[in-house]
Amino acid sequence: MLQKVLLNFIEYRGAIFLGIGCALWCLLSGIFFNGFLLFLAGIPIFYSYFAYGQQNGWISTFLATVIISLFFPKVLIADIFLNIFILSAVVAHISLKNIVSNKKVWWYPENFLLRDFIILSSIVLLLMAFSFRTEDSVTKLYEDAVKLIFNNNNNDILYQTLVTSTVKSLMKYFLGMTVFFNMITTLFNMQIAYRLVKKYSKTNIRPAFDGYNLSISNWLAVYPLVVFTLSKIFSAYSYIFCGLFVIGLFALMLAGFSFLNFVAKKKRVRNTTKIMLILLLFVFPLQISYLAAFIGIIDSFYPLREKLFYKN
Repeated sequence: MLQKVLLNFIEYRGAIFLGIGCALWCLLSGIFFNGFLLFLAGIPIFYSYFAYGQQNGWISTFLATVIISLFFPKVLIADIFLNIFILSAVVAHISLKNIVSNKKVWWYPENFLLRDFIILSSIVLLLMAFSFRTEDSVTKLYEDAVKLIFNNNNNDILYQTLVTSTVKSLMKYFLGMTVFFNMITTLFNMQIAYRLVKKYSKTNIRPAFDGYNLSISNWLAVYPLVVFTLSKIFSAYSYIFCGLFVIGLFALMLAGFSFLNFVAKKKRVRNTTKIMLILLLFVFPLQISYLAAFIGIIDSFYPLREKLFYKN
């Protein structure tokens, strides 16, 4: 019996250490009140998957969840579990799916992975919206924050502006933006973990991800427009539909940026030019993001890559 336990520990020790490390990272983030550090907690989970496989990855995720459950309040546990652990674990698990045919391994397509990522994030948003991130709780949190900043000074003009219905209506997008940010950090953590595994691990399971040929299906291209329209028709549920709208934009923008990267690669754009384009994204984030989303929509209905670069 002891020998079997020892053998299991040896087989899964990497996953165990990474799970403990993930939980400790979350605890340190809580101790230092550093939210940025907390968002990097997905790196050990991705590392466990890419270095040791799917079963080890689930062990790391489960162990990290159990440990933080002993120290964090329930709301924070649910937030970390849904937005960091589950997003990281499911994306990593799906990305390792493959089919072996004619002695060649066919990995789960990146386009399908993006589609599943959007669906998963939408489910996470719905779970949050009906549990610990309801519209009422978010609105109250916003109002309390404004009152605390202005020390309940109702005569302040800026205070009056912030509590108007127009400004408060923007809070309908708050949950969607929260999940949107978590989606970005999830992909960031995945890339960091993959590079670490490639550099330090002897068992790099998956080949590199293809970020140059991402495209979305037609239904996913019109998904943001549909849910935004529903938010206007069913105003009572606009908080949920507006959140789903923001998540739908993520797929469009990622597909658009993928096409722009593809063009830059084909045209052999210099690194200095790429850096300038990245700086433009920080200067005009909304404009560049909308442009990328527009390109993503066109690319989903019209094969831009084939027409521009693979013409006979």
